[in-house]
Amino acid sequence: MSFLTIRRLSPYFTAHVNRFGAYRLNLDRKVPPPEYRLAPRPKQESC
Repeated sequence: MSFLTIRRLSPYFTAHVNRFGAYRLNLDRKVPPPEYRLAPRPKQESC
């Protein structure tokens, strides 16, 4: 038996598999600008 024949006997779906799901991209969506301000760190108590 050839490899191609054995491959056709496989019970598993192996062609056109979308591993991460099908997602729609809305490229017209407006994204809010990122906020670059950082909050100050709280003071740590010294030992």
